[in-house]
Amino acid sequence: MIVFAVLLSACANQSQQTKTEGTFTGAAIGAGIGSLIGLAAGEGKGAAIGAGAGALLGGMGGFVYANNIDKHHQELLGKEDDLDTQIQVARNINNDMQESNRQLQVKIAEFNRDINSLQAEAGSQTDKMEKLKAKKQEINEEHQNVQIALASAKKELNSIAAFRASSAEGKQSKVLDEEHVKLVERYKQLQEHSTALASMSQRI
Repeated sequence: MIVFAVLLSACANQSQQTKTEGTFTGAAIGAGIGSLIGLAAGEGKGAAIGAGAGALLGGMGGFVYANNIDKHHQELLGKEDDLDTQIQVARNINNDMQESNRQLQVKIAEFNRDINSLQAEAGSQTDKMEKLKAKKQEINEEHQNVQIALASAKKELNSIAAFRASSAEGKQSKVLDEEHVKLVERYKQLQEHSTALASMSQRI
């Protein structure tokens, strides 16, 4: 499960909803990974057990993601007009997005290797198709996570733009400008990873 920590919520209720969605998304990815492990072992029962264990681990990963979003949200609440807080929140989000992009790059390379290996695999065609189906689901869930992260990053870009428009201090801050430029670049990288995941899913 890739950890995406970007600002999403504008209120406490939305933050709680994000936690729930993050948990469900992580569980779905974990279930897909667990199923693939079970299928690789050639046992239907093993696939079911693997899916259950994977869902548990994936759900935990999703909850960590949701907690990170909430953490950044709490840093900004009540301080939306404070330049230093805006800079710190943008910096925290940039650091998290940098790590997310790094992990995604590794994950995408792994997906490509897995697909190539499965497509070249000898043996039962039925087993191969089941494994590829599980891998496609895993890729699609990862792609969905990236879409959530993109939407969150876009909101942060809009937030910075709104702050700069309403604050003379914000307009003159070179530090905030630097964080904004970084965020735009990491947003583009995330878009590229989203495109790569969608393309891989189409290969299966």
